[in-house]
Amino acid sequence: MRDGHGPVRLLAPPLRAIVDRLTFNAAITETGRDLDARSRLRYMKITVRSAVGSDLPSLLALYSELNPDDAPLTQESADAIWASISSQRGRTVLVAEADGVVVGTADCMVLPNLTRGGRSILFVENVVVTDSCQRQGIGKQLMEAAMRLGESAGCYKVQLLAADDEYVHLFYESCGFKPLAQGFRRYIDQDQRSGVLV
Repeated sequence: MRDGHGPVRLLAPPLRAIVDRLTFNAAITETGRDLDARSRLRYMKITVRSAVGSDLPSLLALYSELNPDDAPLTQESADAIWASISSQRGRTVLVAEADGVVVGTADCMVLPNLTRGGRSILFVENVVVTDSCQRQGIGKQLMEAAMRLGESAGCYKVQLLAADDEYVHLFYESCGFKPLAQGFRRYIDQDQRSGVLV
């Protein structure tokens, strides 16, 4: 329920349940036999597009998978933050849909630059694919879309930071990224443990 003051509570069924139902129907239609949830994804149409305001509940659900320890936002806060994000020049939040259901996202920001002949940099943050849809090429499609965004904006590189996780590093390397630099961060809120936030 949403009352405008409390935490956002999604009225829709959990994302995983929706994806499982859609993938089951798609696999039965295509093959005439039952397949496990991950195998069913192979028969679904995956599209990557720019997010719109109606995607906000799906984005919040994905972000809760990415950072499960985060406190939920109020609807008012979420709406205000989305308004700020969607009005930023050079900012594109990509979403990946599996048969019309948002199952992944990547937040892309073009940063103007006074070096490299004035060519911009595309930064990518908050990349997440819902757990039941991982290892199906959806994340790779999101990263390919981010590369196309960077190319169309005249960027000379696409850059991101990744969690200290070998699986995540292997994923980005499979997308053509190279570990060419050492990333550093310092959290503003020193009360937060640096190992919790990514």
